[in-house]
Amino acid sequence: MPQNLITTPGGAGQALEVSGRSLVGAHAQITSILKSRLGHNHGELLAQPRLLPEGGIAWSTSLEGTVQPASQLAPDECAKLQQRADRLSGEIRGLAQQMATEGPAAQVVAQMLERVLLQAPGDWLYSVGGKPVFVLWGHAAPGAVLPAWTAAPAPVKAAAPVVPATPPAA
Repeated sequence: MPQNLITTPGGAGQALEVSGRSLVGAHAQITSILKSRLGHNHGELLAQPRLLPEGGIAWSTSLEGTVQPASQLAPDECAKLQQRADRLSGEIRGLAQQMATEGPAAQVVAQMLERVLLQAPGDWLYSVGGKPVFVLWGHAAPGAVLPAWTAAPAPVKAAAPVVPATPPAA
């Protein structure tokens, strides 16, 4: 049964899109990719959003355990949680960089993975049973203008060596 984390008001951040698709609306696809390519903890890093009629978002998780905002943890526990979140985020960025070289469809997914890690200013990291969980992911500060995303250049493949033809024997 999902655990509720927080409900954010509609104006808390600017919801981001990739190719016209809301990142929040793509939660199931994104977490499925993360779980299959990186592991369960990576998918669980992103709280599950539920859009509310008044424009807010209710955030929940399927993780079990005590729920606490990171800001309410003891300083050493908060630092450990932040380190875990930073490690998982770095691995997600690494996957995005890898996928950016895999062709046009994978480049769209790469952009989604890069942008899910963006958050509006605030304290949006939670501890759930000691595991990091982000809320308000895939959001920028209200009114923010994000730079255009550019895919990493595809790796240059070495050309096959040119072997001169052997002249026919006379």
